[in-house]
Amino acid sequence: KGFRGWRNFLAMRTQGAVVQQDLRSGRVEARPVEVAGLSLPASRGEWSDRLRANALYRKNYLILVGAALLGSSLAAGLAACAATASLLGAFVASSDRLLGSAALYAEEQAGRPVLVWNSSRVMGAPRNLLVRALPGLAVLLVLAAGQAWSWAWALGRGAALAALLVLAHASLRPEDLSTTVSSLVGDLKGAKSRADVTKAFSSGWRGLQNAVSQAAKPTGPFVVVSTTTGAPTQPEPRPESAKAEPEGGDIDVQAETRGGTRRELPPGQ
Repeated sequence: KGFRGWRNFLAMRTQGAVVQQDLRSGRVEARPVEVAGLSLPASRGEWSDRLRANALYRKNYLILVGAALLGSSLAAGLAACAATASLLGAFVASSDRLLGSAALYAEEQAGRPVLVWNSSRVMGAPRNLLVRALPGLAVLLVLAAGQAWSWAWALGRGAALAALLVLAHASLRPEDLSTTVSSLVGDLKGAKSRADVTKAFSSGWRGLQNAVSQAAKPTGPFVVVSTTTGAPTQPEPRPESAKAEPEGGDIDVQAETRGGTRRELPPGQ
C-alpha cells in the first residue's frame, strides 16, 4: 500500500460552502470549505488508543520526518541539505516497502509510472551501489563544505522536531472506523494467546465507541457564503413606433396627436 491520503491524515471535514453565482450566464458553482478535524483527547485512555490506532499513518510519518530533517539541514547550509537528501535516498533504496510506496504515490500524482525499480535496480542504477555510495557522498559533501558539526546539530534538531510532529498528530487525530479496524487487525495478527485476543477485541470495541461518539459530536454551524459576479442581462428596449401599435398589428386611424386634437381619415381611405 502507498501513503494514506492527506485529507484523511488530517481528518478533514466539511464545515461550510462558498456559492458563486454568475448573473450574466446564470451559472451557479458551489465549493465546500473543509477544516482539519483534530481535537484533544478527552481522557488518558482515549489518548493511548489514539496513539495505537494512528500507527496506521506510519508511512506518512516518514514523510514528516524527512521534511523536518531536510528543513533543519537547509538552515545549516546547502551542502548539509544535500547530504541529508543523500542519506534519505539511501534509506528509501534499502527498503522494498518504501520504494513500493514511493513508486505508487508518484504514479498517483503524475498519472504514469515515474519511479521504476525492482529487486536489484532503481531507475536503472544498482540498488546495492546506491545504498553504499549515497551515505559516503553525504559525508564527503559536509566535510568539503566544512559543515560537519552544523550538519550533526541540524540532524538532531530535525529529529526532535519530527518526533514532536508525529506525537502531536497521533495525539490530536481522533479515531475513525478505518484506524479502528486496522488497529484491531494488527492486534489479532500479533495475538499469541486467548488473553491477547480478548484484549484486542476489548480495545477494538473501545475504539469503535470512540469513533462513533466522535462522529456524533456537533461540528459547529454550517456556514454558507454567497457571492455574485457579472451583471444581469437587460432586455432590449422596444422602439417608440412599436409601442404605438395596438395588439394584432392594426393601425389606429382615430389616434390623437401630441397637440390633443382628434383627426380622422377621409371616408373611403
